Amino acid sequence: MRYSIRVIEGDNKGEEYAIGIGDWIIGRSKNANIVLASSKVSAEHGAFFLKKSELFLRDLNSRNGIFVNGKKIIETKLSHGDAIVIGDFVFIVVQGVS
Repeated sequence: MRYSIRVIEGDNKGEEYAIGIGDWIIGRSKNANIVLASSKVSAEHGAFFLKKSELFLRDLNSRNGIFVNGKKIIETKLSHGDAIVIGDFVFIVVQGVS
C-alpha cells in the first residue's frame, strides 16, 4: 500500500506528502521531512512510519500532543480518512494502491 497525508487546514492547505520507508519526522525543524512553521508545533513533533504495509504515527514527546480522530495519541495505526491534528494543522490520511 501507498500512503500520504493531505493538509486540509493550515498554512500548507492542499499539499500532500507521500510517506516512504523509514521514520518520516513531522515538526518545526528544518531537518524534518514535513516542516510545519508554527509555534504550536515542536521541532520534532511526531513520526510517521510503515510496519507490515500499515501506516503508524508516534508522538515524539511533543509539547502540545497529536490528536487522531479527536483522541490524543502516543502511537496509533492510521487508516484511510483518519483526521490528524498537529498544532494549527489538520491532515487527512490518504491510502492508495502502489
